[in-house]
Amino acid sequence: MKVALFVVLLLSVAFAQFVAPPVKEIMNNNSMRAAFLESYYQNASAKSSAVLLSIGSYVVNLQVNASVDIAGLSLMVDNMTYPTPGLSLLIARGERQEHLMALPSEGSPDFSCDRIFFEHMTGETAWRCDFEPDYCAEFENRTYAIYDLNATFQFKNLSTTVPATSTSVPVPQTVLDEMADSSGRDVLNVTVAGNVIFVYEINDRVYSAGDCVSNYVEFNGSVPLSVTRSFVVGGTSKLFFLKSPVLREQWFRNNHFDFILLSQSPLYHAEFYLNGNLSKNFTLRNFTVVTDQYGLQQIISNKTEGGGGWSEAVTLNTPSLLETENHSFVFVYQFNNTYEGLGRNNLSFIVNDSFTGSMRHDEVILSRTLSYGGNTTEAGTEINETTSRKSVGFITESLSSLHVSLGLMALLFILIFVNSWFNK
Repeated sequence: MKVALFVVLLLSVAFAQFVAPPVKEIMNNNSMRAAFLESYYQNASAKSSAVLLSIGSYVVNLQVNASVDIAGLSLMVDNMTYPTPGLSLLIARGERQEHLMALPSEGSPDFSCDRIFFEHMTGETAWRCDFEPDYCAEFENRTYAIYDLNATFQFKNLSTTVPATSTSVPVPQTVLDEMADSSGRDVLNVTVAGNVIFVYEINDRVYSAGDCVSNYVEFNGSVPLSVTRSFVVGGTSKLFFLKSPVLREQWFRNNHFDFILLSQSPLYHAEFYLNGNLSKNFTLRNFTVVTDQYGLQQIISNKTEGGGGWSEAVTLNTPSLLETENHSFVFVYQFNNTYEGLGRNNLSFIVNDSFTGSMRHDEVILSRTLSYGGNTTEAGTEINETTSRKSVGFITESLSSLHVSLGLMALLFILIFVNSWFNK
């Protein structure tokens, strides 16, 4: 019943669309799915070895096989992971092994000499599992595999190794702390390596005091395994640059709040607040969920093109440092906002990334009118020092008169006539 409910839950999530990334739901679903990765044997990638069983003079090699694979991390968005609390490495592992088979008998079927055989043993079948022979049948009391694996997490200059005792291995906190400053292109390398130890517990019964008594003997062998996988990591840092107005003062008829935002993870939503009231919001992405071959879910984003007022760019080269500290950014955003308002305004911008990380930036910007004559605004109202920018006053004077005599004009005409006569 629980499995059926889990499958229904997987299907309902897989075909849904989301305005916000369903991070918690996906992590919970993948954590539940980890139990299904136990005994997830993959023949194509399996490694093999043999366990030598020796029962008296009877010797047999039993083949053993094991496979291990890094199925993924519990949170992936667009093939990128994030240092969120509870992030876990998910491992698919499984094994196959041959069993102690009965001695052949022409015309009779083969069967395993195991506990089930022993509990239903008859005189006609007992001899087929008497390998010594001493009139006491031997059988597999139990067989099992021990996974002796370690997971090594390498990020930048940090390398941490922890035991991989189950199919779900929490990412160490030291690694999460280092991942928090990933540029958005830095890579987490994970290696799972070790041995799968196969144990055969054989009841090599012996005849004593007129009866067969138990004599348990263990045989074991191991299969070495190693697998590596890399994951792109998104970081938590964001950096805000005010583009307009640079001096935080502007003309009230052309109010702008334009800025550039650098981020270590892709954004999906942003909101602009004017004096505490929501003025505009931006939807950069929405989300769907897909399921991979292991039944694990990851989030896929769909970028909303032509939303207006924003743009996104991804740096293709190695990100450059823009601060004194070692912070690099892959994602570059530009947001353009206009608003109405005179005087001092409180402006706020809140952004959310695809992993539900957020940042808030606040500015106080002064919008002023122009003034005329040092005492009147462009709108004809009285100047207010807070909302108006002062202008330089001026002094009114009259134009000087110019008197030209009649004699001077006569002389001017004579000169013009003489000049034209000489030029003929």
